[in-house]
Amino acid sequence: LAGPELFPNLEAITVSGFSAGGQFVNRYASANRVHEQLKPRLTYVVGSPSTFLYPDSLRPQLGGSMQPYGDARNCSTYNRWSFGIADRTGYAARLSDEQLLRQLVSRPVTYLVGGLETPRSPALDRSCPAMAQGDSRLSRAEAFFAHITGKYGAKHKMAVVPECGHDLRCVLASDVALPVLFPGRQ
Repeated sequence: LAGPELFPNLEAITVSGFSAGGQFVNRYASANRVHEQLKPRLTYVVGSPSTFLYPDSLRPQLGGSMQPYGDARNCSTYNRWSFGIADRTGYAARLSDEQLLRQLVSRPVTYLVGGLETPRSPALDRSCPAMAQGDSRLSRAEAFFAHITGKYGAKHKMAVVPECGHDLRCVLASDVALPVLFPGRQ
């Protein structure tokens, strides 16, 4: 798509995913090595993922603070790839921790999540490392967004789609999502 001979007028590419696809986009935005080389502006839309890639060992606590994960002894995988940056494999292993963090923070990312997401949402990852991030997609997204923007200064955006649960069509076809997915189109 980015080749000027095929699409000489292409100005922007939006990489988006929902649920497991949102998880992929979160990790891809952090670890790809082509973002800065592409002429079309590249943006990322992370839709209602079950988990996020945390750049450190902090996890959300009741009350909203971030602390070192208290049950790390019983949940030793909470900070391993792809829940965290330890023990990375594949394409992500080629990057240093600093480069991965720099890319995670600097790239244009918008998080979309249904406001009606609950701990009983379908296909919610309930594994130990996932539960370390919160009890629902909504609480996980809010905690991750607050952490990445607050601690690391990321200029990411987040939108909660109020009348949607874990429903791709409801979230991605919403008035909130369409301008994010198709910037410049009204």
